[in-house]
Amino acid sequence: GTGTISINIADAPIDGAVAAVVQFSGIALKRFGADESVFRFDPPLRIDLLGLDPGESVPLLAATSVPAGPYESMRLLVDASRATLDSHVTLPGGAQRALYLPSGAEAGLRIARGFSVPPGDRGAQFTIDFDLRRSVGAPASVLEPYPMAPTLRLVDNATAGAIEGSVGAGTLANASCPFPFNPALNVNLVYVFEGSNVAPDDIDRAGVEPVTTARLELDAFGAWTYRAAFLPAGRYTVAFSCQGANEDPNRNDNLVFLGTRNVVVNAAQAAREDF
Repeated sequence: GTGTISINIADAPIDGAVAAVVQFSGIALKRFGADESVFRFDPPLRIDLLGLDPGESVPLLAATSVPAGPYESMRLLVDASRATLDSHVTLPGGAQRALYLPSGAEAGLRIARGFSVPPGDRGAQFTIDFDLRRSVGAPASVLEPYPMAPTLRLVDNATAGAIEGSVGAGTLANASCPFPFNPALNVNLVYVFEGSNVAPDDIDRAGVEPVTTARLELDAFGAWTYRAAFLPAGRYTVAFSCQGANEDPNRNDNLVFLGTRNVVVNAAQAAREDF
């Protein structure tokens, strides 16, 4: 039989850029024991991932009829080369640098996670969390393009929830913060780890790695708030650090974490955790 699938995309943001545009030209779905089914976007979709609010996503593939059953992977087709600005970052001041895949854009962005499409009208709805903080590397020099080593999470919307909350003035003024009397100058991040009682660690491609990070934003009432969305239901550990400016995904940065605690996420709900 057949079913329908919808796929959205969201992001975990980066710092030091005002825009991160990725041009998607299509998506390929791979069923077990079958060839890929490729859906081309005409025209391609150009999405500024930094333009999305926390917990916001935008459609990549609207409700589309596909064969029902288990799938082994999906692949995002992107236009990302050193020679064009189809995909690019915009830096403070307006300068643009190309985003490119060192392995070549032809391979696309592969998500090697299985999923299923049920038969009938119920449909399957997924969100791809594009973790820019771990995906965008440092350029070889100031004028060079930015390499991408994409870190993507595929989340079933039916089983996903969120964690949200605020960080108080006392925590933001901790002695570990570079600017304890002016939190707006710090890169304030909440790190989310899978499982309870996890000893938090920075992003360094080794040991314990966060599922995602959420950046603090100043709301209309003057409170510093965060939202980490598209989390499969389960148990998590959250921790806060005001030293996000030191975060380099390719090394151990020895960040100081504050207020580590456990959180339970339920589907279609937002767990509240303040620091």
